[in-house]
Amino acid sequence: PLYTSKPELERSGMGFTVMETFMDSLEVKSEEGKGTKVVMKKKFNIVS
Repeated sequence: PLYTSKPELERSGMGFTVMETFMDSLEVKSEEGKGTKVVMKKKFNIVS
């Protein structure tokens, strides 16, 4: 589920979907020749 042989679906897959669902926010920026930046944020409540 983490791999696809279809080039048009290259960025899709179960791994990306899981991260989108689990994280509070997910930002992906990509620039040709420069690379890709992925920022994932998750809030945690600390109970003491």
